Amino acid sequence: AREVVIPSTYSLSEDGTVLSGTDYTITGIADGDEYNGAFTATNITNITIPDSVTSIGNWAFSDCHSLTSITIPASVASIGFGAFWCCDKLETLIFEEGSQLERIGSEAFLGCSSLTSITIPASISNIEYGAFSRCSSLTSITIPESVTSIGSSAFSDCNLTSVTIESNYAYKNAGTGDNQCGYLLQDATVVRVLTSCIGTDTNSYLENTANFTKTTSEDELYYIYTKV
Repeated sequence: AREVVIPSTYSLSEDGTVLSGTDYTITGIADGDEYNGAFTATNITNITIPDSVTSIGNWAFSDCHSLTSITIPASVASIGFGAFWCCDKLETLIFEEGSQLERIGSEAFLGCSSLTSITIPASISNIEYGAFSRCSSLTSITIPESVTSIGSSAFSDCNLTSVTIESNYAYKNAGTGDNQCGYLLQDATVVRVLTSCIGTDTNSYLENTANFTKTTSEDELYYIYTKV
């Protein structure tokens, strides 16, 4: 097992050998072919990504079964298809403060079965198909105000008992089915919804008194729905 530090810059020798230096800037981790990315199936335990990187490519860290933690720099705007696919020892996923991340690609964290909680950055607009599917230890998540699209099966086979919703889109569409924000509320026993994200639209599942009792948080910022 090993730790990997990706440099922000590099140079090349006359014969094309990569050297330390400052001639070129690393701005992305390249897309890979299906199940075969830049670091696929390597025995890395931790990796440091420089703040020069703006994209993490498809399959980049797929099947890294020793990877336990990852910090996504604020500079990263896109995480590709299957980027951390089946990293089943990944326990810690941190998005740096000031994150510019807009898109979490399809199946990006599928099968990351050791993740227990995630705070999605406030910059995110699109959570694609199956992004967190089969994250079987995932018990809590926060959907920020910026989210305007959640793909099918995004949260299938998770165990999300605690869900915080700050997005009007998620409030309107969340439920227990696949076309309701990808099973976001399938296992939810406590749902916190930011009062300001509730407009004229009503979520019939949450607002059904046969399903939940509704109270208000002490600071009056959230409605709290507790499963009956």
